[in-house]
Amino acid sequence: MRKGLPGLDSGCMKTVRLLPVVAAFAASLLVAAPGWAVAGEQEAATPPVAVAGARAEDGPATAGFVRDDHSPMLLAAQAKPQAQAAQASPAAQATPAPPASQAAQGQGDVEALAAQRAAAQDAQASAAQDAQAPGPKKTSIRLFDTVEFRGVLKNMPKWQRVVAAEQRSRTFDGDLSTVMRPASVYKQWQELVERVKNASDMEKAKAVTAFFNRWPYKTDQAVYKVSDYWATPKEFLLNSGDCEDYAITKFYALMKLGVDPENMRVVALMDTIRNLAHAVLVIYIDDDAYVLDNLTTLVLSHARYQHYAPQYSINEVYRWAHVRPKKK
Repeated sequence: MRKGLPGLDSGCMKTVRLLPVVAAFAASLLVAAPGWAVAGEQEAATPPVAVAGARAEDGPATAGFVRDDHSPMLLAAQAKPQAQAAQASPAAQATPAPPASQAAQGQGDVEALAAQRAAAQDAQASAAQDAQAPGPKKTSIRLFDTVEFRGVLKNMPKWQRVVAAEQRSRTFDGDLSTVMRPASVYKQWQELVERVKNASDMEKAKAVTAFFNRWPYKTDQAVYKVSDYWATPKEFLLNSGDCEDYAITKFYALMKLGVDPENMRVVALMDTIRNLAHAVLVIYIDDDAYVLDNLTTLVLSHARYQHYAPQYSINEVYRWAHVRPKKK
């Protein structure tokens, strides 16, 4: 039992390779959103405990991100379309080609302009998605005491596979009697659904956490023979899984129970006490954010978890990068 976190009984226990701290990243208050990577694993005999590792996803993490506050600002769309003005000028079109040495000298400028254009396109994509999809509700909550930046959901292949599978066929809309075994478990789920039908989001969160935390922890290596795998709810119900799999299943179970998905995020973070990577589900209720953790059946405010340092958070539409400001 860890001080300040009663009810600690099971969870993730994988050793991980820590991500390097980049000075420029800290100076600009931008954080690269890592994925999951595992350096090694260890499991306790009783009860089974472990933590998912962290692996950096491919692609830039901050391009097109938006400061997620009441006055959003684009962080990567500062490029000026100078090339378009040059192309529109007849004089520029009639100018002879520069010598090879000058062309080579200007190659760096061309590459820089291309990078700026790519950043601008990312920002435009984020703005377009904001216009088409319902955005997250405004909140002044600083999750785990961090500043966050919102961007389009991309370069997250494992999560995007789960989202695509659930959008094709929602696990909790199907026949769960074939995946919740034994039959008594399925019956308990039916009773839970009926019991919380008219309950508050907090009561639903508590019920879902207690229900799914009973699934035994299993590493990705043990189940899928790979170091990192994000399971769909159906796969979790059949095989169980590790910490992000608990969070994902709770996310979709609560959606089924009527919780607004805009008020929930799967959060990838570092447990700074154990120096391990971890994942939880966070649900926003009223003026607070509450943590649904497979380490405990208690649903506590994020303020109780000072040792949790989020790297990124996600829902079906957006991706947030997180950074904890330096204390003065």
